[in-house]
Amino acid sequence: MANLEPIAESPRSIYEAIYAPVKAEIILAAVKIGLFSHLEEPISLAALVDKLGWEPRASELLLSGLAACDLLLKQDGLFTNSPEASRFLVPGKPTYLGDHLLSTHRMVTGGLADLPERLLKGPAPQEQQATQAHKIDWSAMAEGMANSARAGRVQMVLPLIQGLPEFPAFRKMLDLGGGPGILCIAMVQAHPTMSGVVFDNPAMEDKARQYIKEYGLTERIAFLGGDYMRDPIGSGYDLVWASSSLNYCGERLDELTTKVYEALEPGGVFAVLQEGMANEGTKPPEMVLPMLAWRLNSDEGINFEQGQIAQAMLEAGFRSVRSRTVETLHGPMDLDVARK
Repeated sequence: MANLEPIAESPRSIYEAIYAPVKAEIILAAVKIGLFSHLEEPISLAALVDKLGWEPRASELLLSGLAACDLLLKQDGLFTNSPEASRFLVPGKPTYLGDHLLSTHRMVTGGLADLPERLLKGPAPQEQQATQAHKIDWSAMAEGMANSARAGRVQMVLPLIQGLPEFPAFRKMLDLGGGPGILCIAMVQAHPTMSGVVFDNPAMEDKARQYIKEYGLTERIAFLGGDYMRDPIGSGYDLVWASSSLNYCGERLDELTTKVYEALEPGGVFAVLQEGMANEGTKPPEMVLPMLAWRLNSDEGINFEQGQIAQAMLEAGFRSVRSRTVETLHGPMDLDVARK
């Protein structure tokens, strides 16, 4: 008779991965139906379904599932938003992430079901990629990026820049690939005199200008639209900041880094917050997995290995580079700071 042998390994992490989509699906379902808007004050299941005309059993299952995820609180039969749900999942708030989460979920999972086919055929055809690009709702994307920045990214990034010894002397900065400009806005607000330029796709301009006006910085921040590999990015900068925006330079990182070097004043700083892949491109998982679908569906762009950006900075002529790993909301990222 065979004996059952003890095993050193555990399949728990595999089960957790299989169960994880349940959390995503119920959160996204709640976002789609606007559930969290109705739970800012405690309410019973009966009152909620009567108010909205929902089916009681399905509603109870959804509410209980969200409570299991700690996004709802349940006490004495009444449901209410947790502090996190109230802050990030109620439409109309400046840190609302619901629509951004929906688009992010599509981006990080899109096409993964076709992985067996992609193993045979490779990335989607170029014409299909172009068609998808034309479908982008740039206004919605800009709003999602802005809210995401205000929902923790600014609060994490700003001390990194304020902590630079050169910060008080900065006169002009460039936010390279800055999207709607929220990070640039925060840095300029934190400085008494520094001006800024947000560089990104021209489709971002209207939203960026809207936010710049909203924060009262139209006299200090300008928007420059273009392709950073093809078009001029300006000059006379004391700081060039790039946050998760260099991937589209592809294999031309050296060319882009030289372009930034030439745009900086003597003594200027080029600061980059970007993924730094380790373990032969397999770690950290927080960087590998979200980018998988994007890389699967496109043959454009690149993921950077640890030290790759720093090496390009040195080869471009920067006199020094300091690198460190920074914990972010999306996992560990590399901060490379080069000085001209």
